[in-house]
Amino acid sequence: MAACASSSVVLCYPSSALQPDIRDAARLPVVVKSFEPKTHGARPNPEPGGAYQWRYGELDYDSGFEVRSSDPRFGPFVAAFGGNAELETAAGRLIRYDIEWVQGGGAKTLYNFRLVDDPAALGRIGVMDDRRRALRALPHIQGYRFVNETSTPHWGWIGLWQKSSGAPETLVIVFSGRKNGNAPSIRVLAKLPLRLSIISGLPGIDSNAMTIDLASDARNGAPLRLIRLTWDSDRLH
Repeated sequence: MAACASSSVVLCYPSSALQPDIRDAARLPVVVKSFEPKTHGARPNPEPGGAYQWRYGELDYDSGFEVRSSDPRFGPFVAAFGGNAELETAAGRLIRYDIEWVQGGGAKTLYNFRLVDDPAALGRIGVMDDRRRALRALPHIQGYRFVNETSTPHWGWIGLWQKSSGAPETLVIVFSGRKNGNAPSIRVLAKLPLRLSIISGLPGIDSNAMTIDLASDARNGAPLRLIRLTWDSDRLH
């Protein structure tokens, strides 16, 4: 069992008290820590009394976690979808987990990480429709390289650009992506001092607010970082 001595650890797993129906062979031992936005470049929300305490650029910080595991099957990751609590590894493994929610708020912790035998789910997590991708144009950002994207219901696409030098820095950019002979319209929504490579989005049901889930790939012993942000596209107007 993983050690849980740190006071910042919000959950250490496995635990026999959680999901006893899950076979031991499918469980992954993990240590889950809360992500600290204050120490990772976030600034206080300039809007007093708002629902969110921290903000990255134009994106409100909702919740975040750092996950480590000693199991070699845990990562590296190529896709993540926070809405379904699913992760896909480069080796083609599907990992699901559960979320404990704060009443009336965001995620409190993540638990019950397990390998799932669901071949039909592999390759579909956060994947764009290839026909739509073929119609969009990527903007060129000097000093950065494009790594991933997700669609938005009202404004085209939101993509991630990593620093080309390998420095821990990622831009979150919304862009029209229209192939009309002109450069696509772009807007930098946020710059995070982290190397993030995975993005997925979930549009709001009755508003222009959109949930954006970002993740690292957890390569070379780095933790898996899962960060949930909220974007209100009304701020574009």
